Amino acid sequence: MHELALSKPMNDAFDFGNGPVPAHRHINRDGSPGGWVADTASVSDTAWIGRDARVSGGEVVGGRVAGDALVYGGVVSGGLVSGGLVTGGIVRGGHVAGDALVSGGVVTGGYVSGGRVSGGIVSGGRVSGGRVSGGIVSGGRVAGDALVYGGEVSGDALVSGGRVSGGRVSGGIVTGGHVAGHALVSGGVVSGGHVSGGVVSGDALVSGGRVSGGRVTITPIVLTGFEYTVTITDMHVQIGCECWPIRDFATAEPPVGEEVPHLLAAQSHINALALAHAEHAQATAASTAAPAETTTRKQSNGT
Repeated sequence: MHELALSKPMNDAFDFGNGPVPAHRHINRDGSPGGWVADTASVSDTAWIGRDARVSGGEVVGGRVAGDALVYGGVVSGGLVSGGLVTGGIVRGGHVAGDALVSGGVVTGGYVSGGRVSGGIVSGGRVSGGRVSGGIVSGGRVAGDALVYGGEVSGDALVSGGRVSGGRVSGGIVTGGHVAGHALVSGGVVSGGHVSGGVVSGDALVSGGRVSGGRVTITPIVLTGFEYTVTITDMHVQIGCECWPIRDFATAEPPVGEEVPHLLAAQSHINALALAHAEHAQATAASTAAPAETTTRKQSNGT
């Protein structure tokens, strides 16, 4: 008699948090009793619902909802939801667990174990904190209080703070600041400032100022106290939103006018500092490349 009773949904009522509502236990394809499903929700016969999981809304058309997961809305069509809360969006693959909240966007891969996904696409990597409201997470990790609402996080990058609204973070660490536009962060650390272009790599530490172009392989120089912040990178000088190659800034007519007297008075010193910084960047790049060339030469000689 017990087995016969499990062959069809058991109609009853269940309190999902706002008072009892008509509900039933889902019966999985293997005949095992699943978790509670509100009668207003839609769960297909092919979906697997764990005994402690609950579905009070939305649609589960495939995949697995297990553990103490809660599905309040959205669509689960694949992957594994073993914890957390799904209130919207689409889960097509990957794994949603822990105390994660999926309220929008699309999860097609990766591991969402914390934080919130309210938009964008998570196709790989891990979201263990912060918020993804746009853009793409295809690799790396989003954690802490980070906010990703554009651009892409991929590779072995770690975004644990700050904002990513554009560009690509494929490596390195972002703990603060803002990555936007067409920027590429493939190494180093961004802990502050505004990176809207160029490439940050190597051992560079960007903690302030603005970077809108060029390469940043060593820690840039940021000068404050002028009318505009001055940022000196490997081969560029940026004053406010304006950016010049160092060779042009040092030899062309002054790019700053009389309305910025402090900058104008210090321009020759900035020129000298920028040239010295460029030489340092070139020397660092050469010293880094030398061991690699030696290794390649030895390999080609069979030694």
